[in-house]
Amino acid sequence: MNIKIRRVNQGAFCIYLILFIVLVSGILKSFTDFFSIIPYSIDFINVFLFFLLIKSKVLLILKKKKSLMEIRWIFVFFVSAVISTLPRINSIFLFLIALRNNFSYYIFFISCICFLKKEKLVFLDIAYWINFSVIIIQFFGFGIKQDWLGGIFGSIGGEVNGALNVFLVIYTIKIIVMYLNKQNTLNNVIITSLVSLFITSLAELKFFYLEYVIIIAISSLVTSFSWRKILIIVGGLIGFIVGAKLLFIIYPGLDRRFFSFEFLYAYSTSDQGYTSAGDINRLNFIKQCNDILKSGIYIMFGLGLGNCEIFNPLGLISNFYKTYGFLHYTWFSSSFIYLELGIVGTILYFGFFIWTFFQIRRREKYSNDLSNCQMAEILALMAILFSIYDSSMRSSVSYLVYYILALPFASLNENFHIKRKD
Repeated sequence: MNIKIRRVNQGAFCIYLILFIVLVSGILKSFTDFFSIIPYSIDFINVFLFFLLIKSKVLLILKKKKSLMEIRWIFVFFVSAVISTLPRINSIFLFLIALRNNFSYYIFFISCICFLKKEKLVFLDIAYWINFSVIIIQFFGFGIKQDWLGGIFGSIGGEVNGALNVFLVIYTIKIIVMYLNKQNTLNNVIITSLVSLFITSLAELKFFYLEYVIIIAISSLVTSFSWRKILIIVGGLIGFIVGAKLLFIIYPGLDRRFFSFEFLYAYSTSDQGYTSAGDINRLNFIKQCNDILKSGIYIMFGLGLGNCEIFNPLGLISNFYKTYGFLHYTWFSSSFIYLELGIVGTILYFGFFIWTFFQIRRREKYSNDLSNCQMAEILALMAILFSIYDSSMRSSVSYLVYYILALPFASLNENFHIKRKD
């Protein structure tokens, strides 16, 4: 009797391994500093994926999956960043760190397109409920709250809130889109929405309430009309009100003006900055960065990759950070990118998400994976908000974002053809 052994897709295995590390490394780091090195193992896996891409004739695969334009966009961004930096490299090590921080996610994105097919995202359901259980234990068992409450992403202040926020947004998009496409029940949407808003209140993730409204609004725009959509809109408004009230019950000392547009705008554009101490703020970072860059060439192309970097594990600190670290520009992906790569790099960075949105939108009607397409469309726009809100798009949780963005392209086979209108 002949026994056939199924060949393992090495690329897919590496992708799932990276996602697993993203979802477990945070909670492991909470137990001991020894596990702090685990997230960096992703870099070695990414290098292996890069060689697998070369070996697999990546351009031919992407051509069959109609994804060459995405590669060209990434390539232009990479070349622009490197060429504008080369004459001004102050530290080769910080330059390499900057390449890793800015471009390793694109290797993963391309790998997902090449090595994956149609994904059912069951692991997100499992991770969501495990995360909820860990949140309950952390909050009620250990008294961990606010910026330190991260569930499966750990309990290290300043690191976990962004990751938890991204994860909750991804899962909220998933359940709402699946419901609108009749792949989910109303009861499931209600339960998971209430759980997400409850988690948000415990962790004081105030920004999630705004994201929740935006998700419902964009979901309504990218899906076809149905009575389910009306239920989602009405239910979303009720959930928003209930969640906001719960937040003030748990943290009665919070400013109740927070959910007013006037307060949010004033808070986000204040010249006093994020901490009211003169540092960089979210929405007026361009003006503040321009005041630092001053020169037209620096405003256009930035100070160069690595020249604003800091890498604590090796004690590497740029001269710029030593001078301007008090501005907390590292807290926001947008300001970090603008300082290092200027207007050109910032446009190419944000342009990738906008371009991806329209490319997926273009393919959606011909795809057999409608929910994943719509989920990726919404997440592409939310990724822009993530980049402005905090630095999560420069952390390991962003691998989840790029994974979802790649799925509509990954599910296309070589027989897929886009019909063009006359």
